[in-house]
Amino acid sequence: MPTYVFDENSFLDFIKKNVKGNIAVVSSDVLDVNVEEIETHLGVKKHFVVKFAISADVFKDVDLDSFDELLNYAVVFVERDKLSEERKKAIR
Repeated sequence: MPTYVFDENSFLDFIKKNVKGNIAVVSSDVLDVNVEEIETHLGVKKHFVVKFAISADVFKDVDLDSFDELLNYAVVFVERDKLSEERKKAIR
């Protein structure tokens, strides 16, 4: 899946579209972060690989396969000056 960069208004539109009729479960429990080179359709690129925890007792059924299908996006809030010049130009 690609990495998207949104400005504030576009992100709010994205959230509205994806939350429609659903509940958002949010966790800030980051357990580990590494940088790895991963091959993508754009070639080999560095990626942050993040391990974080979401409390399973939030869900009616603790089923890994079902949860894997629910997990859609990870979100990072960052100031514009922390973005690469290339990504600043790609802000939606």
